[in-house]
Amino acid sequence: MGARHTLWLLFFLVLFIALQFAKVISGIDLSPFCVKANSNFGTCPEVSSFDIVDIAAYAGLWHQIGSTAQYKLMTEAGSSCLQANYTVQLSNDTNQGASLTVLYSGIRTLDPVATLGITSVSSASRDVCMNARDVCSLIDTSSNFMQSVTELRKIAFMVKKELPYQTEILDYVAQQIEGCGYNISKEFTMLAEHVQAIQKFDGSLSEGNGTATAIVEQMRLAMIAIGKHINVFVEFVNEIATARSLLDQVVVNLIMAGELVTSVDVTEASTLIGSVEQSIALHAERMKTSISVMSAALEVILADSGKPFHPVSWSTPAIATQNATAKGRLEIYNQGLDAPYWIIALEGLPSKGYDAVLVYSCTENPLLNTIQQKFLVLSRETSLIPAILNRFLNVMASIGINLDCENLFLTSGCNSYPLAETPV
Repeated sequence: MGARHTLWLLFFLVLFIALQFAKVISGIDLSPFCVKANSNFGTCPEVSSFDIVDIAAYAGLWHQIGSTAQYKLMTEAGSSCLQANYTVQLSNDTNQGASLTVLYSGIRTLDPVATLGITSVSSASRDVCMNARDVCSLIDTSSNFMQSVTELRKIAFMVKKELPYQTEILDYVAQQIEGCGYNISKEFTMLAEHVQAIQKFDGSLSEGNGTATAIVEQMRLAMIAIGKHINVFVEFVNEIATARSLLDQVVVNLIMAGELVTSVDVTEASTLIGSVEQSIALHAERMKTSISVMSAALEVILADSGKPFHPVSWSTPAIATQNATAKGRLEIYNQGLDAPYWIIALEGLPSKGYDAVLVYSCTENPLLNTIQQKFLVLSRETSLIPAILNRFLNVMASIGINLDCENLFLTSGCNSYPLAETPV
């Protein structure tokens, strides 16, 4: 019985130690914004295309029902009644996919100055969100920053018996930094909601819906809210710096206690935390600069809003090549730019020319570690019943695409515009 009793005690002792270390390496739970941001940081998600596509049935006139905000406001700002007309080109090469000519067209409803203001607002919105996502990657549980915090907890556990007071300080610093990391990510979730509001209002300006003065005022209120979240974010960065400063005395005390190796470990962790802390602070300054850019762009939009402008039609030709094996993949060549294009959902029968389509495109920028992605919803009619649109939006969400912050989905419209005589 004595030996068995000893084994049970040993078992519970090992279990206790394991639980303590589990607490050490548990990390923090980030907010939804950061979780999504870190899920495909800098990498396009794997997307399956709708590969049973009759290209002849796909050809013809499509009306744009909506698109992701970044695409709409950066490449289609100031335009309405957007269309794409596909025509299949005959080819004798059976090894190649079908080739189509495409004619994009629309109505330009804003002059170049107002259009520039709209794109500037959207670009600044993107910069705010990109900087927030960069910070999310820095404070992720797997990041060097949080691994250094975990190292502090491990050291605290190891010196707990000999140096209990230093253990308390190390645990306190780790807890403060982890708490600030979570609170920063929480601020970003709320910040993203206000950026979405700005993008929605920017979309209204682009479509020519509503009064510029009233819309700009709403955008200013959203900007003020974003500024407040950035200021709170900066306060948490300062709290990280304050907590980290306590490690200097811990290092001295460890050296005095003869814990030389441990003191070096604490110094290395503190140095890395300080380096990331400076990087996070730099991102905060960039976000503030982006808000200033937004503010200046809104002034441009307001100053230009009273000037008369006669809507004019425009059109742009392009070429699309269908993948020979993956029928739902096309390559668009437009003004010297190649872009991949996936058909990921279709509505309707080929025999009737299809009714609606959901297309997706994503390109990676390895230098900036960023991605550019867009969704387009096209319909044979100028409108689409809500049930189909909602199904398409659910498809977008199901494949893990971020449709938050600057890149929410915006619907497109087609008001009745008296056109100028000369098309552009």
